[in-house]
Amino acid sequence: MHLQQQINSLNMPKEYEEIDFKNYIKIAIARKKSVISIFILITALTAIISLIWPKTFEAESLVKLGLVNNSKIETVEKIKDFFANTTTLENLADKLGMPKDTKPETIAKKFTLEIDKTEEGFLQIKGQGNTPEKALETLNTVIDTLIERHTKLFLEAQKLLEIQIASIKKTQQQVENDIAQAKEEISRMEEDATKYEKEVSSRSGAKTEAQGLIAESYIKLLADTKNQIDDKKYKISSLEKQLITYNNDLQQKEYEKTYETTNTTTEIEAALPKTPVSPKVAQNIILAAILGLFIGILYALTAEYFSKLRS
Repeated sequence: MHLQQQINSLNMPKEYEEIDFKNYIKIAIARKKSVISIFILITALTAIISLIWPKTFEAESLVKLGLVNNSKIETVEKIKDFFANTTTLENLADKLGMPKDTKPETIAKKFTLEIDKTEEGFLQIKGQGNTPEKALETLNTVIDTLIERHTKLFLEAQKLLEIQIASIKKTQQQVENDIAQAKEEISRMEEDATKYEKEVSSRSGAKTEAQGLIAESYIKLLADTKNQIDDKKYKISSLEKQLITYNNDLQQKEYEKTYETTNTTTEIEAALPKTPVSPKVAQNIILAAILGLFIGILYALTAEYFSKLRS
């Protein structure tokens, strides 16, 4: 039969393919009413469904993740785990005024967290809602929850740094006091050494054994005092080196506190979305039109085939 021959021609050499294709077009044109009806039906149904389907709006913002000792205050993976937690999702639902029986999966679908690969250390957050206001509310609630969590981590890190800074300052003050005390002791010992030198000098011409013994005792005292002075000077030198180390440590901790330990902040504030992200009416209608045309032509070919079989 004619249609069967057309179908069998699919296995024919390539030079016959153009003839077969023309036959298919002729069949489609012959049954154009059916093709157009199916095309219009599917396109119209899709358009109606797209227009009445609940709209979804999306608001987005860029958040700069805080730092602790120049490392992210929390990794993106941990942040995602936190927001995947049932308790967190229930708290979000409560803040958004959603029914208590709302499933966690439903809440999780209302926002997304994505690392911004173009800017290191930034997190892109999106919130969805059936109105622009709801989308913005969802987004801000998620951001507030994240910043609230990171504020606790930030304050803990800052408190630890302050304890370390206070400890360094206390040790630094102690070292400075030890240096000052050692200098005072050196000053007193130098005065004693001066006295001993005078005593030794006044007894340099001792003629009796007793005077000689007294002179020797002053010489020994003078030598011991000078040794003690040298020891104190060495101690001061060591303490001053320690003080330099503590000063460097203090500067490093102060730098960490000021520049390398920061809280998470909103880098780009979210704006009220103007157009919905779904349904995409135009895109859906175009796809439906293509699908409707395809189904219409397929129906025409199938109907032609069965009509030939009956004849």
